Amino acid sequence: MINLVTTMSRYLMILLILIYTYYNFRFFSLPDDESKLRLCRLQNVPLFLIFLLSGTIIYLQTEDEAVVLFFGAQFVFFVLYQLLYRLFYRNASRLLLNNTCMLLCTSFIMLTRISMDKAVRQFIMAVAAVITMIIPYVIDRTWQLAKIPWVYGLIGLALLLVVCVIGNTSFGAQLSISIGGFSFQPSEFVKISFVFFVATMFYRSTD
Repeated sequence: MINLVTTMSRYLMILLILIYTYYNFRFFSLPDDESKLRLCRLQNVPLFLIFLLSGTIIYLQTEDEAVVLFFGAQFVFFVLYQLLYRLFYRNASRLLLNNTCMLLCTSFIMLTRISMDKAVRQFIMAVAAVITMIIPYVIDRTWQLAKIPWVYGLIGLALLLVVCVIGNTSFGAQLSISIGGFSFQPSEFVKISFVFFVATMFYRSTD
């Protein structure tokens, strides 16, 4: 019975992906913004159905209640991601937003099938990355932050120095730090500080 349900769900998922893809192409043929907005709202239906079906299939195969909790957390994440993005960036492309969610959804599904631990770590990183979407919003309204480029540069150098001193070596590269059993790569934050540093330097002088 479980195998039958799983097989039917997979065929239904393929159909939903086809519908979602059709909406992508249909978007460019619509004449006005209101019609495009309605289509993007409609596109969320197959997106979330694909996500829920995938969670159901994985749970039926593993019978692990942690899968239900994990997919529930992801569902909340996607809802908040769409709401907050539209709140901060009202003129952002809704089609691009939907496709971003679709790619994230696909990666979460694939990683959950491979390893729950890896999927959880990736999910945490995705949540952290989403938090950074408020940075341009804040910068745009707090222009004084453009006056401290060397602070961003020093923050980046300090993070790299910490990795050099206490970083873990993996496959010949010293990249990560472990704190309380959780491992992360400070270089990901260095990327952000470097962008801030360069942006503020260009803001001060373009010669």
